[in-house]
Amino acid sequence: MNRSVILRGASACALAFAFGSKALAQQSLPPIDVGASRPQTGARGSVPPANSSVTQSTAASPVDPEAYLAPDASVGTKTDTPIMETPLNIQVVSQQVLQDQQVTTLDEALTNVSGVSVGGGGAFSNGGAYGVVFLRGFRTDTHFRNGFRIDGFGNNNALLDQQFANVQSVEVLKGPAAILYGAVEPGGLVNVTTKQPSETPHYSLQQQFGSYAAYRTTASATGPLNQDKSLLYRLDASYENDGSFVDLGYTRNLFFAPVLQWNIDQSTKLKLELEYQNSNIDQVYGFTPLVYGAPLHTERSINYGERSPFNEETLFSGLSWSHDFNKDWSIKQQVMMNRDKTAAAQIEPFFIAQQNTFSLPTPPFPPFTSSFLTPSTVGNLVDRFSEPYSLKTDIYSTTVDVVGNFDTGPLKHTLLLGGDYYRYNYRGDLSTTFNLSMITVPFLGINLPNFTGGSLTSLWAPFHPGTPFGPAAPLYAFAGQADNLGLYAQDQIKLPYGFEVLGGLRYQYLNQRNQFTDGNCFATATCTLDFLVKRYGELDQVVTPRVGLLWRPREWVSFYGNYTEGFSPNLGKISSDGTLIAPSSANQWEGGVKLELFDGRVRATGAYYHLVKTNIPVQAIGTQFYTTVGAARSQGPEFDLQGEILPGWKAIIAYANTDVIYTKTNPILDPAHPVGSRFEGVPRNTARLFSTYEFQLEPLRGLKFGGGYTFHGTQPAWNFSGINFHTYQVPSYGVVDLLAAYEFSVGTSKLTAQLNVANLFDRKYYTDAEVQHFPTVPFDAQPRLFGNPRMLKASLKAEF
Repeated sequence: MNRSVILRGASACALAFAFGSKALAQQSLPPIDVGASRPQTGARGSVPPANSSVTQSTAASPVDPEAYLAPDASVGTKTDTPIMETPLNIQVVSQQVLQDQQVTTLDEALTNVSGVSVGGGGAFSNGGAYGVVFLRGFRTDTHFRNGFRIDGFGNNNALLDQQFANVQSVEVLKGPAAILYGAVEPGGLVNVTTKQPSETPHYSLQQQFGSYAAYRTTASATGPLNQDKSLLYRLDASYENDGSFVDLGYTRNLFFAPVLQWNIDQSTKLKLELEYQNSNIDQVYGFTPLVYGAPLHTERSINYGERSPFNEETLFSGLSWSHDFNKDWSIKQQVMMNRDKTAAAQIEPFFIAQQNTFSLPTPPFPPFTSSFLTPSTVGNLVDRFSEPYSLKTDIYSTTVDVVGNFDTGPLKHTLLLGGDYYRYNYRGDLSTTFNLSMITVPFLGINLPNFTGGSLTSLWAPFHPGTPFGPAAPLYAFAGQADNLGLYAQDQIKLPYGFEVLGGLRYQYLNQRNQFTDGNCFATATCTLDFLVKRYGELDQVVTPRVGLLWRPREWVSFYGNYTEGFSPNLGKISSDGTLIAPSSANQWEGGVKLELFDGRVRATGAYYHLVKTNIPVQAIGTQFYTTVGAARSQGPEFDLQGEILPGWKAIIAYANTDVIYTKTNPILDPAHPVGSRFEGVPRNTARLFSTYEFQLEPLRGLKFGGGYTFHGTQPAWNFSGINFHTYQVPSYGVVDLLAAYEFSVGTSKLTAQLNVANLFDRKYYTDAEVQHFPTVPFDAQPRLFGNPRMLKASLKAEF
């Protein structure tokens, strides 16, 4: 288990109209026929059928596959409701955006959405580049696949390992989503939608090459399996083998995803899908030496750790079916299972140490054993520790949704009735190479292992491998289970004069259990899964509401507001009295405006929100126990724009000012986070500009150029010192990206050659950092994680 678990509306409308007014003053818009009929986006309020993802439009939807703009998404309502008619903030990263940016990881996709960032790299993500997503300032390691929940449990790399060979789009629902998705963090959720079988045969093969000996091969095939096209298939597969700018780093990934769909008749569909993935990385933990508290200049390539293999094997299976009773009523069910196995060496640089020059108690220690008396006044060695661990996780889920359309006088209703059941089981164990001699900590009254089994390498010229580690021994084991049951009802009502009302309730039942080995198990050699003697349980029931109001006076503008409540569990966190910490709760007010310009080719959303999360767990200093004394507030404006401004010219603009602070803490139990202090890991300002232009006329037709700029503001470093002092601020940074692509035909095949350059000016920056104590002597260290240097990615893709 990683160290984070072990140790620890009106104003928005005015802003949006001001932005729009400025744009209108600079150029005249094409005439808009308010009374003209608009293309339909499917049957009113229909449930997405089994042959579509949760948010993919129905076959009747005229979706342009090369568009940056998605007309509808059901992630917010579970019905095919146009985004302009949804009183919620929903953003979609379309397939064309993913292709233009050559997106292969989830963080690359999420940079296109305001109020979203990633973090928790290094020690927080098993040596990966990131492990959590921040939505409106609140962290989560949970994401959804076509509405199926995938939890990280703080130990696997579910977010980092998300593959894109079969991804159609990435959707973000902002704000609490408990009414439809149960116990999730209040900032929002990320939903990945996958590609579906097609009646038209299509095949593709793509080869990508990149910096640091990176290559990735992707193949896909889809079409009918019989003459009447009632049986359809799809297969997506990829293999990736990448080096790294960090010494010893690598990534290897094998992925394939078959889908079989049976269109039984015009009203009934059945779908079976599988995903298999095997991921291997070398864990990299950021480590920056400090001299009198100032960072020592080091190259990004230096690895003070060691070869630290991480393997994760995942198998997903799903069965879904849908049936249309008539044009107004339909039903859909999904049954899903996800099994994950993780094993990691977890070798991490820990301290700047000095060569041991005094006698230690028995047993005898190998040469150059660290004294672990840090910070060091000499500073010639780096001490590393190894804590191998394994984790097995099983997730089971089923969801049933019934959607009906009916009228009551002038009111048009879209009614959703649904229920879901979600269960997870996980079991894991942790070992350590620290020798098992005992030392007594008087103020705790317990025995702890003497930290003397680490490995050393040179601070000034790291060598690999370093001195040998001591033998590994079990440190503790853990297990957890939870049953989640939810029942929900929602009604979308169309009123006269362009008004629409959204209202709903959810009943949530949560029963969670956790088991651990005894705190002194290392003294009795009982730190394995056979000795889970400490047992804890927590049972919670809650009702969460959501209401929203939207007014669409014209086809191109919608004003909206909503109030939502959230509910999120605090998995595995134990209080000093031996009980599990109760779940957190949240509530949010939001108001905004949505504009569709240029005949609906561009959509802009401006919003302002105020979100409060209560019952936040705070870890007591020097212990593994938590208490719920915390509360936090997040608020600020957000702006998103996507679409095609002129033929061939597409753009994305995103900006957020995320003001998230602690509003209630306990200065005795948690002096490091006083009231008013900012959340760690969350930048106050983020911005994204990305644009492409594709020539529309010969002879340059098919040629595309583009680029983007990403700004990430300063963010507080993670403070684990237990002291209230002005902690290190991770500096802001901005990076520039470029792309060039050329699409041409050879016979009946389409070929696309593309080159993307990330961080064009090779900006050196940090993405994450933590403070473990106040630096007081010449040599010390601070965990920091470097961002990627300049990276090139070339691609050649054939479609036929």
